[in-house]
Amino acid sequence: ELSSGDHPDMLTTNIPSLTDGSSYSIALNGADHGGNEGDEVKLTGIVFDSSQPIVTVDFPKANSRVRTLNITYSISENLSEGSVTWTQSGRADDPASPHGITLSEMEQNEGTHSEITLSNQTPLVDGGIYTITFSGRDLAGNEAEHLEIAGIRYDVSPPGFTQILPTGQSSVNRPELSYTVSETLSVGMATWTRVGGSDDPGSPHQVEFIEDELSEGRHEDVMLGNMPELVSGVTYTIDFSGEDRAGNVSEPASIEEVRYDDTPPVFTVTTPGASGNVNHSRVSYEITESLSNGTITWIPKDGGTPQIQSMTGSELEAGPHEETELSTPPKLEDGKVYDLRFEGVDFAENEAESITIAGVTYDVTSPRIKITMDSPAPRTFLHDTPVTITNSEDMSEIIFTWVRESGVEDPNSPHNLAVSEEHLTEGEHTNIVIPGTENLAVGTVYTLNVRGKDPAENESKLQTTENIDIIRNLAGDWIWKGAILQAVWSFTGENGFSQGEMMGTRISNQKPGTFLVNFSKRPFEIMIQFESGERRYAIFEFTGPNSMRVVLSERKPKSWTDGDLMEFEFSQPGVP
Repeated sequence: ELSSGDHPDMLTTNIPSLTDGSSYSIALNGADHGGNEGDEVKLTGIVFDSSQPIVTVDFPKANSRVRTLNITYSISENLSEGSVTWTQSGRADDPASPHGITLSEMEQNEGTHSEITLSNQTPLVDGGIYTITFSGRDLAGNEAEHLEIAGIRYDVSPPGFTQILPTGQSSVNRPELSYTVSETLSVGMATWTRVGGSDDPGSPHQVEFIEDELSEGRHEDVMLGNMPELVSGVTYTIDFSGEDRAGNVSEPASIEEVRYDDTPPVFTVTTPGASGNVNHSRVSYEITESLSNGTITWIPKDGGTPQIQSMTGSELEAGPHEETELSTPPKLEDGKVYDLRFEGVDFAENEAESITIAGVTYDVTSPRIKITMDSPAPRTFLHDTPVTITNSEDMSEIIFTWVRESGVEDPNSPHNLAVSEEHLTEGEHTNIVIPGTENLAVGTVYTLNVRGKDPAENESKLQTTENIDIIRNLAGDWIWKGAILQAVWSFTGENGFSQGEMMGTRISNQKPGTFLVNFSKRPFEIMIQFESGERRYAIFEFTGPNSMRVVLSERKPKSWTDGDLMEFEFSQPGVP
């Protein structure tokens, strides 16, 4: 220690015990071998420091994710030098690793450095996993203890939602979702917002993901754990949002116009009716909502092959469908009985309850109606006389239509007279008085049209008979009032006749005889044969229900001027 020359980094003997962290002054004195004393050298403000600097890092934490290169650290004392090294240890490859970052003078200062990006920081690779090491030396040359923070994933990419189901403009009957998320989320949410349809006072529904719903990868047909009850018939937009563990927020992901519908469609069938008859394959039905597919199946009751007809186009739309012939009608057999089954599925895959119309008879054969009238002569009809009707099959209606041609005026013409229901069955029906024939006008000439329909709406051949005279029975007393006397013609039985004179309320001077009537020509003819051998001839016509016009002569009259013109009124029994 006393020898001449430099003595670098020399630890002197007899060094006193110093206090760590204290400041000292050092004085150096000495004399050479000749006793010459040197000048004193004095050093002041020397700090004795034997402790390591302490470095702590509060951010990032081990096994965490970060989206920035900010770090938060504290140093117990100023450093003379320091560095931070980022070393890639997994995931994305980083050819520039390790990244040694030298701390600037300010970054080496004692104290806490919060949320700073080191001035010499170099770029890292997105997705890479890094280990951070921190090294440093204080001004006394003491080295900081080695500090290492492992498993830090550098992540600047936002999470993404892809392969989302349901698709937009679709319908669902369960609020299930399918989605793929690019990385595990710290927060995730699906928001259902009403954009149409029925009212939903709870909209928007913000549904937070829980547990496995946040995990990276594919999620198929998931019913979210926090899913509330939705309102059937509402159209929603579904927005997906999330944030990864590094704090990156996902890009917007939306599904537009998803209709939630858990209500099955309902068929209402109005025609054909059960046990009905049809001569076509048209149907009338109503659907509460539009269908994605539907069928109408004709099932033969005798066990034949069912005919399944698919509904297409407008046939699938919601609302009423009147008398609809499907675009692909079935090929039905005349006379066969079928059950009709209606089935369908809506766009949300709700299945309608099937509707079956049982016992529908397909009938395209026209019915036949035979009318038999017991009349005195062809083309005459004795007022209010029964007829016989023979039906080839059961009928739904038979209509007699009487249309005036000539004769007595009939302001109520035409008369549409329906046959009573009990006479519409198959077979012969005798002694039928057609309701309303009593309203036909005696003395009127009509055209009679007879038409009918069977239960399948097949129409019978129209039967038309022209020039039918409505006549009445002559039986009874007919009175002609002349200027001096009143003549009485009395018709009895099949051909009994007498002619007398009305004296007050009594008939006297009666001349008995017989009569013959010819209704086969117009005007009608009468031949009167008295018992005396005398004959009289007349032509006549009815001018009302109780009146007739007569021309009487000893020879057959040929016109209304060829004899004596007489107007007779029928004398109602008991009426003076």
